[in-house]
Amino acid sequence: MIEEKPIPTRNSSSRLIPIIVLTALLSSLFTALLMSVFGSQVQSLTDSLQSNFPSLKEAGLERQAMGQEDLAILFDRISPSVVRVSVITESGGGSGSGFVILEGGLIITNNHVVENAVSVSVILKDGTELQAEVVGRDPSTDVALLRVATRTPPPVELGDSDRVRIGEQAIVIGSPFGFDQSLTAGYISALGRKLRSGDDYGTEIDNVIQTDAAVNPGNSGGPLLNTEGEVIGITTAIFTTGGGFEGIGFAVPINTARAVAEELRDRGYVRRAFLGIAGLDLIPQLSRRLDLPVDSGILVQFVHEGSAAAEADIRPGNQEIETPLGLIVLGGDVLVAINGESVSSMAEVNRIVQSLDIGEKISLEVVRGTEHILVTGTLGEQPRPD
Repeated sequence: MIEEKPIPTRNSSSRLIPIIVLTALLSSLFTALLMSVFGSQVQSLTDSLQSNFPSLKEAGLERQAMGQEDLAILFDRISPSVVRVSVITESGGGSGSGFVILEGGLIITNNHVVENAVSVSVILKDGTELQAEVVGRDPSTDVALLRVATRTPPPVELGDSDRVRIGEQAIVIGSPFGFDQSLTAGYISALGRKLRSGDDYGTEIDNVIQTDAAVNPGNSGGPLLNTEGEVIGITTAIFTTGGGFEGIGFAVPINTARAVAEELRDRGYVRRAFLGIAGLDLIPQLSRRLDLPVDSGILVQFVHEGSAAAEADIRPGNQEIETPLGLIVLGGDVLVAINGESVSSMAEVNRIVQSLDIGEKISLEVVRGTEHILVTGTLGEQPRPD
């Protein structure tokens, strides 16, 4: 069986491309059977709906479709602000894309493009190569901010990703496979997707934008644009069965990326509350297979020293076993609720924790053996990336 996984779109010379796991991919399949069975009745209903509801234009929601000349004009305007990001790592090197987001030579890209880099440079549209400093990285949203010392093209114009609609045209500019200044176009095919971020805490990126505009390795960190030339997302990953683009690409929403970039500029990192556990999401079948007393929750695998979880005496397991899912540590607590709210995944744990403040008390319900225990701890600050 071929396993389907979204993968980050950095172009890398290393053999192993990091995997970003898509934790919630919903799809809807519709059939033409309805039309064949009901025929004119369906058409009649369609006519009725059209006569009773305003058009997109009448509702003020129409966005003009772009023709060939429009795309060419947009590309000429935006492309000078789009760069190739070239990285050297201890194991080789690779490349991605980026774009000027803030004044002062500040360029945004994906965290997974630069996280293992020992040297980073950016290549402008005219071929000029500039050394870049990594101002800060945020693995939890897959966003990184770079700075170059010399003058760069002006920042791109940022849109509002909360206003994006399914069916709108979408444009991608970047450096797929190192082919600089490549443009592809398509449509927004879905909204509200979730992606595993690739950090160590099981964090999900919310409100991810899905597009059928071609996204390939090397596009990571480049802009996803609307027809106004506004950036609405950062191209980040693809869903594929064979390693190449198959019509499903993902972008971190620009509203998320903009807030993170501003924190990275001001502080060099993003401050977040931190519980301090790594855990395995449980489902009933897995719980029964592991002979656990509850059907859902998080089987604690690791507790960070000095964290709220350590203060609360949350206990990891001590018995390692090999499974089809990989190495699992048995014998630890099962976290089942935070502040009285049931949890069944690390994504839910992170959602709750991120809604709280650093220094805030937190109540944790765990199952230890067959006993339910209620403990408390004080939230600390999430460790900064190296």
